[in-house]
Amino acid sequence: MRRAFLSAIAMSLLVLGPVPAFSETFLGLDGDDFLPELLGPQQFTAPDYQQNKEWNTDAQKVVPAVQRLKGQSYSQIDWKNQDIEQWLDINKWKADRDYRDKTSDWRQRLEDERNLELVGRVLACKGHCHTYRGINSAKTVFRSQIKEGDEVFTEENSVAWIYLMDGTIVRLGPNSAVGFQEINWAKDEVYNVIRLQKGHIFVHTRSKSEYKLNTDPETDSFVLPLMLRESNQEFFERKIQNGVSDHKKLSQLLNLEKVAIEDQISLINQLRSTQKQDETFKRKYFVYAPNITLDVTDSSFDLLHVVNGPSYFKRRDLDGEFKLKFRGHIEQKFNLISEEEWFEMDETGRVNEGINEPAGHLQVAELLTKRIKTLELAREIWFREYSADIFTASSDPKKLAVDYGYTFWKEGLSKRMRFVEEYTRRMETTNLQSLKNLVEKLKESGENIETTLSDSHYRASLNHYLFGLKKKHLNQRLQVRDMNDLQYWVWILKNGKP
Repeated sequence: MRRAFLSAIAMSLLVLGPVPAFSETFLGLDGDDFLPELLGPQQFTAPDYQQNKEWNTDAQKVVPAVQRLKGQSYSQIDWKNQDIEQWLDINKWKADRDYRDKTSDWRQRLEDERNLELVGRVLACKGHCHTYRGINSAKTVFRSQIKEGDEVFTEENSVAWIYLMDGTIVRLGPNSAVGFQEINWAKDEVYNVIRLQKGHIFVHTRSKSEYKLNTDPETDSFVLPLMLRESNQEFFERKIQNGVSDHKKLSQLLNLEKVAIEDQISLINQLRSTQKQDETFKRKYFVYAPNITLDVTDSSFDLLHVVNGPSYFKRRDLDGEFKLKFRGHIEQKFNLISEEEWFEMDETGRVNEGINEPAGHLQVAELLTKRIKTLELAREIWFREYSADIFTASSDPKKLAVDYGYTFWKEGLSKRMRFVEEYTRRMETTNLQSLKNLVEKLKESGENIETTLSDSHYRASLNHYLFGLKKKHLNQRLQVRDMNDLQYWVWILKNGKP
């Protein structure tokens, strides 16, 4: 009762006027703290109001506004997540006020803490995918934003491709859960922190080398066609067919697909050769699961984790640097991986060994990302649309913050990386036993927890790929070449959405 009474007094003092002289002292407020200088034109203030000298303050005493990043609100109150009891709790208010009085830069700290930087956008989702931001869930669709702290889940027979803002593309296999923890920009490097809770993730760094011509069918056809219409092979087939005489159409019909693929790959290489804003940058990935951590620079890789079981990983190229780090409260060793082969980490996170003859489950998981030219082209198109200007602005911290919403790590990124590494090792080591106990309880309650490697991580994609080869030259498929723009877009909507 006493707390509610004091809270009511505080709220009445805020809304009633005129406020007695002692109220500012009681509320812990300083006139300079909330009365801005209104000299000069004001967009939403009448001239007779702004010219009232009683409301103006000394310009030298006005608290300067904090530097807001793109997308941040001007309000310092988190209205969406506000708890009414905490809002009316005078003891909490007094504690907050005391902290602010002692911390001169509390405004900037508050803004930085609440800023969720954009990690990436969804390039494709086939099936059912969901993104959790805190306790709120939303369906994951084409162009959905992925921000720091978001967790993306794919259900059974569902696949997602996500474009990261540094130009990396990431594939999430079925029954996978991935948390995108951080993206940090610094001079000549970008640092991504990703947690794989379960399932399969393929991280594909942006290559600067020429894409080799290969006219074999694409392997991850399950997510095709993409909603990004100008990246699809059908777009190039239509471009060749439209405006050509019927006689010429017949003469080039047998060779049309090959020519379209050549044009598609030619555009990939053209964009790679002209988009060099990231030429001096290093892409660093800190990707971890409960029992394993991969610290990778400028290299593509697969990581597959089974709940309460082992993890499997493979380095897909020999560019950059690839470190494997172990679990343990004291032990801090790591291995340099210099081979393109599958490795297994046991469920304790302490024993690692190469696999001489990988199981079929691993080989198929690798096969599905072997030829992905449409996704490679989509990456280059989005790099031009979303990322090229960010790399250009990275040398100007203010522009990077105001125009793109990113904090520039002028100093301290290496310390941040060391902290993340140490914190992750300790926390995940502690959580391993808790995870084991949780899985046992869930099994006892009748829940089906997949704790062994199976075909669920690739079954839908492989079936689509194999059946797609059979249906490749059916009339329904070939009709796309003669469609106009509207018909082609309707075809994408029909076949590209879940």
